[in-house]
Amino acid sequence: MGPYYARCLYSYTERIRSLLYQLKGCKDIELAGIFLAKQAPILKLIYNGYEMVPAPSFRRRDLDRGFNHVHEMFKCLKLPFINALEKTDDIKQADSSFEERLNVSKHIRFRDDASVLNRKILFVDDLITTGSTAKACCDLLMDRGAKTVRILAMGHTRKKETEKAKRKGFGALATFFKSP
Repeated sequence: MGPYYARCLYSYTERIRSLLYQLKGCKDIELAGIFLAKQAPILKLIYNGYEMVPAPSFRRRDLDRGFNHVHEMFKCLKLPFINALEKTDDIKQADSSFEERLNVSKHIRFRDDASVLNRKILFVDDLITTGSTAKACCDLLMDRGAKTVRILAMGHTRKKETEKAKRKGFGALATFFKSP
């Protein structure tokens, strides 16, 4: 399926990497609101009528951290959330090779208690590197009857893997705004 249109707010700079680590690794939930603070008013207008599906985290990681960082980052948009996806294995994309990242779909499933039928879905994630996770998740959402699926990510990398991913069916990346 796909390609899917993705809007990414920032390039993955050292500053963004550091802030994400502080949010996720240091469990600094107070930082969650800074990533979209400036853009939230316009994003609310752009995605009016959409419901957000956050990128799945492994449940134990969220429990250990005390929160889901993606949910916390994007809740400022005040759009309804649907927790439709979950990771079945504790894999970290950052620790995976490009080839392993392309097979991420085998570690994600659609939850039995969720529905996206005929809904406009905004898939949200903190970071897009190859686009494999976003594409796998969006494919699952479309397979389950979503009317429309768009992607909004806080950041994206500018690695050569991104170019490879585009050739494998991932849509356009748009970057705007300066780092927080």
